[in-house]
Amino acid sequence: MIIKTVILTLFLFFTFQPQIKSEGSSIELKKLREPSHINYARLYEHILKAGVKFPDIAFAQAILESNHFTSPLFERANNLFGMQYPIKRETTAISSTNGYSKYENWHESVYDYKLWQEFIFKRRGYLTETEYLAYLQKWYAEDKKYVNKVKNKVKEFSFIFEI
Repeated sequence: MIIKTVILTLFLFFTFQPQIKSEGSSIELKKLREPSHINYARLYEHILKAGVKFPDIAFAQAILESNHFTSPLFERANNLFGMQYPIKRETTAISSTNGYSKYENWHESVYDYKLWQEFIFKRRGYLTETEYLAYLQKWYAEDKKYVNKVKNKVKEFSFIFEI
């Protein structure tokens, strides 16, 4: 099992690096190998480590919301999930930019998503996966097809969830 995980992680690291551009030029390969750099495998492992409920859904949301780690909000604020700056709950955000949370790094964005989930579950009680998706559709996203997009991303990346 450990060998399978190591092989899959290495495969994902070298195969699925997002295309990151800075002022029209590519970031050096050295920078891509830094521990703080994000890729699909690192994101999913961190979601699991943080104890996020429904990790496959959270992963899919991060991919959608950050546009595979290339959205302006992710690039300038390390905000993977499009989280707005909270008023009534604990947060790991260091500031706000245009009403959205800004984080020191992408890891803090994952922890903040976990805090958001805890806040929701405390208010609503534990939700099943189906109830959670319905909650996301009603309160999280404006896009009426959001949950379908999340489900499609879960299917697209299902091989990662078998780690």
